[in-house]
This record gives sequence, C-alpha cells and structure tokens, in this order.
Amino acid sequence: MVSGQNTKIIAKVFGILLLIALGIFGVAWLMIFINNPNDKEERDSTITINGNDDWAILAANNLWCDGSGNLTDPYVIENITIEIKGEWANCLEISNTDVFFIVKNSYFFQGSCCYPYWCFCGVRYGIKLENVINGQFINNTLYLHDYGIHAKSCRNLTISNNTFIQNHYGIQFFSCFNNLVVGNCFDNKFSDYLLGIGYGIWEATSSFNNTFLKNNITYAGIYISNRSNYRDPSNLLNGKSIYIYRNLSNLIPENFSNAGYIILENCINVSVNSIELQTTYRGLWLQNCVNVSITNSSLNCVDSPIAINSINVSISNSEFNHSSPSFENSTGSTISYNSLFSSSIYLRSCDCNIISHNLLNQTQTAIYLEEGSDNNLITKNTIFYFYNCFYNSSDCVGNQWINNICTLI
Repeated sequence: MVSGQNTKIIAKVFGILLLIALGIFGVAWLMIFINNPNDKEERDSTITINGNDDWAILAANNLWCDGSGNLTDPYVIENITIEIKGEWANCLEISNTDVFFIVKNSYFFQGSCCYPYWCFCGVRYGIKLENVINGQFINNTLYLHDYGIHAKSCRNLTISNNTFIQNHYGIQFFSCFNNLVVGNCFDNKFSDYLLGIGYGIWEATSSFNNTFLKNNITYAGIYISNRSNYRDPSNLLNGKSIYIYRNLSNLIPENFSNAGYIILENCINVSVNSIELQTTYRGLWLQNCVNVSITNSSLNCVDSPIAINSINVSISNSEFNHSSPSFENSTGSTISYNSLFSSSIYLRSCDCNIISHNLLNQTQTAIYLEEGSDNNLITKNTIFYFYNCFYNSSDCVGNQWINNICTLI
C-alpha cells in the first residue's frame, strides 16, 4: 500500500521528469526548425537559373537550396511551392547548366488561366529546361500548365515519381537524349470535360535513346520517338497496354491485346478487332499505313482518332461515342456500318474514299469534306443532326452524296 505522502512525492518526481523531457524535446525541435525552417518557400514569381554560377548564387542565398553541384553533393531544391497568379509566367526555368542537381517534393501551379477553354493566357511552363545536363526531378506535382516539363537539347535527366495534373503536355522532349522517365502519373481529367486532352508524354522525332518505364497516363495521349525505348509493357494508359508499332507487316488482333492506345506508322496488312479505347487524346493513330482493318471496336470519349497519309484503311461495325474519326491525305479507305454518337467524320485532303451505311446520332455537323477532298462517295448514311448534315468546302470537287437520310433534331 502506497501512502498519500509517497503518492505526492512520486507525482512531483514524474512532473519534474516530464518537464525535463519536454524541455529537451523543445530544444531539439527548435534546433531542427532553425536549421531547417520547414524549407517551405512559397512564391508567385519565376525561379530562373541560367548557367552554373546561378546555381551557386541560389544555394548561397536561400535556405531551400543547398549543395555544391557535384555528383556526391548535388544542388537540391526541395519543398518549394510556386503558384503563378499573374497573366503569364513560368514557374521554374533552368538553362545552360551541367552541374548535378535535384528538384524534389515541390509544387508548381498556374492559378491564373482558364485552360482547357483556350482563353489566350499565353504559353506557360511548369518547368522549362534548355541545354541542361545531369538534373533529377523527383516527387513533384505540376498542375494546370500548358507544358508541365518542357525540355530542349537536354540529356542525362531523370524524371521520376512526379504527378502531372491537367497539363496540356505533361512531359515534352525536343532534341533530347539519354534521359530516364520512370514512375510518373499523368491525369488530364476535368470534372466537366471528359475527353482526353493533350499528351501525357510527347517526344519529338529529333529525340533519341530516352527510356520510359512504369508511367501511368489517364485522360491524355502519348507519342514517343521511333528512336527511343518505349516497348516496355510497364507503361500504361488508363490501366491498359500501349502499342506502338513501326515498320511492321501482318499484325493480327492478338498483337493488340488489352489495348489502351495504338500507334501504327509505316505498317502494312494490319487487322485490329474488338478493341476498346476510352478517355484519351488520339487513342488511335495511323500514319503512312497500307491495308489496315479495324472492326467490332469501341472508342468512347477518344478525342480525334486519326489516319494520316494512309491507303485502304477500313473501319467497320464499330462504335464512336464522343469520338470523331479524322482522315488526312488518305485515299481508298472505307468507313461503313458504324454507329457514331455525338461524333462527326472528317476528311481533309482525302480522295476516293467511301463513307456508307453509318448511323450518326446527335451530331452537330455529321460529315466534313475539307481542304481539297475530292471524288469521295457518301451514301446510305442515317444522320440526326443539330446544325448541318454535311459540310463540303468550296475547294472540294467530284464528291457524291447519294441516298442519305438527314433529320434535323
């Protein structure tokens, strides 16, 4: 049995020990805060680095940037937030540097524009890079930019585990090589705009030997140079496989299993059957192809599936929902027995094609012939339209419109 007096003594001792512990913790916390005061730089103006000397100046004058720029002690920018509130500005610009650096755990946001409604805010970059070597961008968030990360003439970059939200282009490469893009997420979904918008990854053909691994794209498209490593199955679009085939012949439906995105360039004799593409930009891209058959497939909210410079492309018995197939400079193709809802068909500079036996429902203008599209046959289509049944521009000749049923709704 512990007496009341002993209980009071124990309580006092415990209180003293608690105060000492809190004091030690408080001092430790204060020292941490002094040496690392949350490192949370919040600003509404651009950080500009042009040349190696600017890195040294930045590190010498800001607590949120440190390091010396070599391989074992790179410059590090961490835990910054840049929110651009003016009409036009970029968040971070780096050019003409070859020091080692890391940008991580930071947030880049454009708060002044009305994208995706194209209100002429100017072109804005989250991170703009030119002639940059040896940089890493890790675990950052880039939100609402025209270009999330735009890189020109850059090499030895690592872009990993970043989140890109509602950027018209997530990552864009021009004349870049030997870069690694791994584990990034791209999401262009808008609450009131369900079509895929822009590209998660877009790489110009001037780029080469870049590697793309374990990237996930939703509500956006992808285009990778024919000289880079894009065949890894770990890259996904809407959780499905991305197929990019070039200079191949005799592809069969099994080559497109669980397809979320298809790019065909310089391919001959291709059969695609029963694919389901949705909520992406382009989704289906054919260029310089011959004898391509697409049947029994569904494209739902796929913005602008396209065939360019192609011959004898057949699309039949398929559904297009808010997805308007477009042909450019193509000939001898057939679009027939398809169901299109809130969609149109576009021919631009296309000759001798057939559009027949399609149902187009709740379309603004059903079929467009533009830019010198000549000698095409449009026949036996059933069309329920809001504005025009057909549009035939004045530079198009020899087109025939036969036995179509057009109903204004």
